[in-house]
Amino acid sequence: YAHLAMADGANVSLEGPATLTLNSPSRVSLTTGVLSAYVPEGAEGFVVDTPAGRVLDLGTEFGVEVMKNDQSVEVHVMTGRVVASLPDEGAARTVRAGHARRMDASTARIEPVVVHTQKFARTWTEVERSVRVSDAVRYLYDTPESVRAGELEDNDVLFLLPEKRGVELPAYQVL
Repeated sequence: YAHLAMADGANVSLEGPATLTLNSPSRVSLTTGVLSAYVPEGAEGFVVDTPAGRVLDLGTEFGVEVMKNDQSVEVHVMTGRVVASLPDEGAARTVRAGHARRMDASTARIEPVVVHTQKFARTWTEVERSVRVSDAVRYLYDTPESVRAGELEDNDVLFLLPEKRGVELPAYQVL
């Protein structure tokens, strides 16, 4: 993972393998990989160029994935909205929070897809932003295989763990 703080205030995270070109303080080109962006108020207008088109931020948190098999691009919006547009002033669609679209330059189409915001959760989340603001919250990026009672105990800190399925927690005795 790589986290970039852009000069315009946008925060970008990459999940490798990825190829990213920094074009300006408010514009990047993603050729391969997964990118997440958090664009705070005042940094609206951040642009991600991709092989299948352009994503223009309108003040939001979103994820972009360049698909390995066909260079189409999926855009998933967690909060706010973006404009997804095909190259050369082609079709454009506004994508709102909780929605996703696939841009495909070869077919000149932008189509709805099932939203999977969790695929971007490790690259940039609300929880991670809160970690930067407060020392009272600690985000454990790798879920421990087991947690024994008292192992993560601290009266001054809140520990947050990423969701993991199939983990059985031991019985906890309340005093």
